[in-house]
Amino acid sequence: MAAIRYINVGTTANDNTGSTLRGGGQLLNNNFSSLIRALSTDGQTITINTASTPSNTYLQGAFLSQVSAVATYSTNTVTFATFAQNTATIALINDRMQVSNTTLLVNDRYQVANALSDLANTNLAVADRLQVANAAAYVQAANNYAFSAVAVSSTPNYGAAVTYDVTANGTSGYVITNMGFDKIGNNPTLTVRNQSTIAFDLTAITSSHPFQIQDVVGNYSNTLIHVAEDGTVTSGASAQGKYGGVLYWQIPHDISGTGNAYKYQCSNHAGMNGNVVIKDTRSMS
Repeated sequence: MAAIRYINVGTTANDNTGSTLRGGGQLLNNNFSSLIRALSTDGQTITINTASTPSNTYLQGAFLSQVSAVATYSTNTVTFATFAQNTATIALINDRMQVSNTTLLVNDRYQVANALSDLANTNLAVADRLQVANAAAYVQAANNYAFSAVAVSSTPNYGAAVTYDVTANGTSGYVITNMGFDKIGNNPTLTVRNQSTIAFDLTAITSSHPFQIQDVVGNYSNTLIHVAEDGTVTSGASAQGKYGGVLYWQIPHDISGTGNAYKYQCSNHAGMNGNVVIKDTRSMS
């Protein structure tokens, strides 16, 4: 007799490790075929003795020509392969079929849900990108229209009340080329207000003439901000002795009344310097 072939029902419910529905049916067919071959005289049918007083005492199996066995029933105290066992097997198959169908249904709905989620996310992404693209296009169009004839600087502006364009006249001095100072000559005196911000455009200044702000005792550096042409920002003492870019000086409120105590100075040439007169904003009408 061939060994029983068991249906794999999986380790846990719905873990998808058990036999398929078709595979389980094949295992059942093979088991019944082996049983019939073992208990049938003709290899096709089994005759069960249902008499109330059978002559034999126990179910006996005798092999005939090593092909089939003769099976007879004893008294009702011995149960032989009841149909209840077949019923349980059928129920098990039905359960597996339901589990398989449920798993397929869950997987299908899960895939549909994922597809809908992906589609929704895709729609949102497309909508967002479309809005960004449209916004960028509108901004670009507005800029092109409004500033088509205007040169826009990438240098940040720290709220300077006035900007002085600085150039160098050899080693003789600095020249302010705007605000009418170009008519004065080297190292013109600048008059500014405290509590304001002024800017020195050092684009024309090279490394030969590092630009700094000094007071009577040394460098005044606490409120200096330098923005290089590549966008690098330095402040305080690190903003002294710069060339190129723009130097911003945020003049504090408490340094008024010092007259000509402050000056702009080339750190390489003592003669390249000019006075900065600071007026007190609070005393001006």
